[in-house]
Amino acid sequence: RDLYPYFYQDLLRSLAMGHLASAEGRHEDAKREYEQANLAYGYLQKQSRHCLPEALPHLVRESRRFAGLE
Repeated sequence: RDLYPYFYQDLLRSLAMGHLASAEGRHEDAKREYEQANLAYGYLQKQSRHCLPEALPHLVRESRRFAGLE
């Protein structure tokens, strides 16, 4: 079974929720969401038969920086 759509949805949800939490000053929640986004993105990168939109690597890089993962 192809899990790509589920991980893609999780990535987008986690990035959005992380951004919202950050904007509301809930930095621990934002960090948790960004860490989840990072995990989903890692899976998606391994699925070479699918292409990711150009903006996603930039968004994930920014979320990693915020979460202290870079």
